[in-house]
Amino acid sequence: MMVKENPVNGLKQLAKKLTASSQNLLAAFLDDDFKAKQKHQEILKQIELAYQQQSFVVLQLTNGIEPNPTFETTYGYIKPHPNNPDLIILNEEQDGGIRMIQTKSIVKISFLNKKKSNLSEDQVVEEPAIRKIK
Repeated sequence: MMVKENPVNGLKQLAKKLTASSQNLLAAFLDDDFKAKQKHQEILKQIELAYQQQSFVVLQLTNGIEPNPTFETTYGYIKPHPNNPDLIILNEEQDGGIRMIQTKSIVKISFLNKKKSNLSEDQVVEEPAIRKIK
């Protein structure tokens, strides 16, 4: 024998599902914000490392305007802005200009490390002599 489900019970289940889905939506929204902050912190670390190593940097920038953001690639040498930690100063290689860039507009950063020699210019490295095998 089948028992009819109470309509009040069905409404309770529907209300629980709606509540759970709205909570999941809120959690997903907050999680995306957390991921964006983590990515921004990683970019800031890379900027600091590139500046310390005086590396040549390639930046991919965005204007962030939705729904069709535009992207730009630029390159040169960077240094932090002395008064604003959210800005960097880029000495552009393509036209020799100086440009201030907001760190939140940086999507991707790549840089080349300068190889620093442990030897001074006065030191001479001698190659070991080749020994003949008898």
